[in-house]
Amino acid sequence: MNKIDLFSQVREALPQRRELSDDELTPIELLARYRVTPTTVLPPMETLFRAYDVPCFYRGELVAVCGKAKSGKTLFLSMIMACCLTNKVLALERIAADNEGPLRVLWLDTEQSQQSTQEIMLKRIIPLAGDVSGFDECFYSYNLRGLGYETRRELMEVAVNALHPDLVIIDGIKDLVTDINDAVQATQIMEQLMMLAQKNNCCIVNVLHQNKSEADHNMRGSIGTELTNKAFEVYRCEFIEDSETFKVTQCLSRRMRMKHKIFYQLENDGQVVDCTGSLNSQKKGTV
Repeated sequence: MNKIDLFSQVREALPQRRELSDDELTPIELLARYRVTPTTVLPPMETLFRAYDVPCFYRGELVAVCGKAKSGKTLFLSMIMACCLTNKVLALERIAADNEGPLRVLWLDTEQSQQSTQEIMLKRIIPLAGDVSGFDECFYSYNLRGLGYETRRELMEVAVNALHPDLVIIDGIKDLVTDINDAVQATQIMEQLMMLAQKNNCCIVNVLHQNKSEADHNMRGSIGTELTNKAFEVYRCEFIEDSETFKVTQCLSRRMRMKHKIFYQLENDGQVVDCTGSLNSQKKGTV
């Protein structure tokens, strides 16, 4: 037996070193692990989409989509989810490598009936995305409306950790707590979501209504305040009755701000018309 073989056998016999978990470290060791310096080697931030040449929907971060009742929040979510499966949906363009297939989507619906969830897939998401092969392998939708909030939160965590999605849609986040004005619950759910987003390198989009007052654009309750504080981006959906137009505004971003707004209309046959820039210059997409 030569020396190389002997050394190889000795190395294989030694116990494998493993990185200690956070729970196994002393407080000072844990603090050192999370120190960031100018020379700390970190991976670059990644985004799922761009709109008007502005990167948006960052991996590892939380995003908020808010609006009044019937302001087009679910329709905007359909556009986001469809863009995971195709290259472009209206103003949204998917950022992907040449050899990368569709992004993996996890949609947790806590507000609508199962029939409504299915109808949105069939009449909104799939037509917007076009002919998508292997839809069932990259799109996972679950309707959790009939379950208690604790079960919803447990299943949400199980689904994210098991499926490792690129994009998570939680519609709506208020159904993961018992009281939207409970500051403790708001902090707990935000911590849980931030941990899941970072651990799985996914973007988690949370849907929440704004306060009912027409002049108040803040999101409802303590959970709305906490979501505003923790979200990397906040998008506001509005319906302009005079022109039958939906408008989406990026009203907060921790990086590049999107100055343009997204305008679109729904025609009688269900087609989406891109009205951005001018209502007289329209580009049709199928819904």
